[in-house]
Amino acid sequence: MTAPPWFYGPGLKERPAFFDLAPEESRHLAGSRRLRVGDDITVFDGVGTTAAGQVLEMDSRQLKVRVALAGYQSVDEDLPRIHLMSAVPKGDRQSTLLDMATQLGMSDYTPLLCERSTSVPGERAAARWQRIMIEACKQSRRPWIPRIHSATGLKTVTTGKRSVRQMMIVADLTGGRMSQLSALYLDEIVLLVGPEGGFSSAEIDQIHEAGTTLVALGSTVLRTETAAVTLVSATLNFLRGRS
Repeated sequence: MTAPPWFYGPGLKERPAFFDLAPEESRHLAGSRRLRVGDDITVFDGVGTTAAGQVLEMDSRQLKVRVALAGYQSVDEDLPRIHLMSAVPKGDRQSTLLDMATQLGMSDYTPLLCERSTSVPGERAAARWQRIMIEACKQSRRPWIPRIHSATGLKTVTTGKRSVRQMMIVADLTGGRMSQLSALYLDEIVLLVGPEGGFSSAEIDQIHEAGTTLVALGSTVLRTETAAVTLVSATLNFLRGRS
C-alpha cells in the first residue's frame, strides 16, 4: 500500500481538527497529485509535528482545500544537528545542493562567503531556498525543515565562539578518514565547503588556526554541490555507524 503523500501546513502546534492548506499546497494536491475528496494525506509543520489527514472539501478554482486531521505525532530533532555552510554554486546547482542535503538530513544551512565565491545570494534567495527544502521534506518524509541562516564570511565562522559540543569539519584532499573522528556528546557538526576555486591561502590558514577537522572525500576535486552533498552523506553514515 502506498503511503499517503505529504503536504506542508505550518500552524499545527494547537493540533486543530480541521486545517486549510495554503494555495500552493492546494494546487499541488489537486493538480500534480490529482487527489480527491476522501483521499488520505499527511500534513507536517516543519518543526517536528505530523498529522494524518483526509481531504474534506476542495475548490480547485480558488485553490482551497480543507482537510480533517487526527493522529498527531511529534518527534524531536536528531542530534547532533548537521549544519552545512557552503559557498553558493551558480544556477540550478544550488537547488540541487539544497534538495539533496535536505533529503539526507541537513538541519541548518548557511551560505558561506569566500574570497573566491562566484555567486552571492540575493534578497529573495531565502524564500526560494525554503520552498526547495519544503519539497525535499515532502519527498523524503522529513518532519523538520532545515533552518536557513544569513550569509556569513569564513573568517567570522572560524574566529567565532564555539561550543565544546560542536565540531567543525571541512572537505579537503589532504584530510583524514571520517572513521577516525570522535562524535560523542556533540550537539552540532558544522560542515564547511568552499567555492569552485577552493579556499584561498589566507582562508586555509584560518581553517587550520581554528582547529577545524579536515576530512578527505576521495582523490578527485569535486564541484561545490557534489562535495556538500557527499560530506553531509558521509557524516550521517558515520554517525549512524556509531549509534
